[in-house]
Amino acid sequence: MMKTINLRIFLLSLFALTLFSCVEDNEISNVCDTDFGTIGTRTESKFDKYLDREYLAPYNIRLEYRLDDVQTNFDYNVVPVKEEQAIKLARLIKYLCLEPYELNSDANFLQKYFPKNIVLVGSGAFNGNGTFLLGTAQGGVKIMLYRVNEVDTTNPQILLDWYFNTIFHEFSHILHQNKRFSKDFEKISKTDYVGDEWSKYWKGDDKPKSYEKGFISDYSSNGIEDDFVEIISHYITLTTEQWNAKIDPKGDNKEGVARMNEKLAIVKGYLQESWNIDIDKLRAEVQKRLKNVKNFDATNIE
Repeated sequence: MMKTINLRIFLLSLFALTLFSCVEDNEISNVCDTDFGTIGTRTESKFDKYLDREYLAPYNIRLEYRLDDVQTNFDYNVVPVKEEQAIKLARLIKYLCLEPYELNSDANFLQKYFPKNIVLVGSGAFNGNGTFLLGTAQGGVKIMLYRVNEVDTTNPQILLDWYFNTIFHEFSHILHQNKRFSKDFEKISKTDYVGDEWSKYWKGDDKPKSYEKGFISDYSSNGIEDDFVEIISHYITLTTEQWNAKIDPKGDNKEGVARMNEKLAIVKGYLQESWNIDIDKLRAEVQKRLKNVKNFDATNIE
């Protein structure tokens, strides 16, 4: 059976950060079927015990920070993550993502649907053209996060750009692959999706901007599914003021705002009806924690 790989690549050039690609897997197995509790043996450090207690036991999620050939891509030379940096990001993923979802979803929701494997890599994965990857996701089961040796707990925007937009985006793909959203969503921007041309289609003074067509990001115009999950990830991670500025930066985007509001209403209804998640309550919890992240102790694994 043909099976594509769900791959979302964040591309950072020497001069600018741009989102590169995400290919959705249309077939996804129930990630809950994988039970990591009995896999393998290891000499456990204090951090390993923390991961067993805070990730494996409650969520059936294995967070890997020791690299091996099975977990890394042979096409890239990468540097392992330092344990102290892995601790910080592990703590932050639980604080900014897992706990907010847990507070705003049904019992066992995360255990059943969240990706079962998170792999942390110290460096970016360098390409031959001077660029490197920030994050990838495969099949709704594994997320790999790069540049973890540069985790800065004092900079919420970098945390979002480098790690958490990837996580929220890919998790939202898993949700719609299990329960499809309304076809009404597909009709709103049906003629404006540009596929692989998204990264250059909206560039230039003579070109329309993606927000004028009701897209929350240029990447949203890649396709219907990416449009849907980009709305979720951006809505959760942006404040109301940031959201409004993004969809209507000049105050004259009447058509684009109308489209975006129509899409957002469908997204909200979908999450509430299909998953019993109030995205506004989820967003409020994430935003509250983002405001406090500079004071959050990301090193405490007691």
